[in-house]
Amino acid sequence: MQWQVSVYALALFAAAGIMLVALMFVWPRRRAIGGRPLAGLLLAAILWSVGYAFEAMATTVTAKVVFGTIGYPGALAVPVFFFLFVVEYTQSEKWAPRPRWLVWIVPAFCVLAAVTNSFHHQLWTEFVMEPNNILVYKHGPLFFLVIGYSYLLLLASIGILLAAFGRHDASYRNQFILALVLAFFPILGSVAYVFGFSPLPDQDPAPIAFSITAIGLTWGLLRQGLLTVVPIAQESVLQNLHD
Repeated sequence: MQWQVSVYALALFAAAGIMLVALMFVWPRRRAIGGRPLAGLLLAAILWSVGYAFEAMATTVTAKVVFGTIGYPGALAVPVFFFLFVVEYTQSEKWAPRPRWLVWIVPAFCVLAAVTNSFHHQLWTEFVMEPNNILVYKHGPLFFLVIGYSYLLLLASIGILLAAFGRHDASYRNQFILALVLAFFPILGSVAYVFGFSPLPDQDPAPIAFSITAIGLTWGLLRQGLLTVVPIAQESVLQNLHD
């Protein structure tokens, strides 16, 4: 199999490498509040980045579709893990479905649709190879289900963070500001791709944008104490001391 290296593929490999290092730091802290979903977010983003990097370097339509399909579960899982991280970190379980596995129904269905796309073409209707070795995916109705569900989870995460921001004093708000800012990167990247404004023509910047989010959250864990003390829990302790 021949490969054609591109800046986009190298950027994805670099992001995956950084996230792998980040995962090595997060994994021992996975028992912290939000630690497990953050580890899941990193794993999913690594799969997404590596799959799409190989897709970008492959030189045949068949190989590109195979590698794109391999990375697709990561793409579907990243918004879910981000939502679960926000729910757990802010202790906003009332906003999460019960039982928790319900949040995975749409991603699981869409993974199945990706694997079987050649039979129904409802996720991708057509693949067009451009002269610059970029494969253009023509989107079917299920693609917009994926996008809509991902946007719903990200917007819900932002809403939960804003609500939590309003419940806490200024000493804890920097943590929520960081998470809020990071939440907008994947939204902007996805919108740019869907509506044709991507700085990388016909290439999805979303995996790089989500990589920035995952790395930023990890930086918050290690440098800013994002997960070391849960604001709600700490406030409860302080209130009990005052009582």
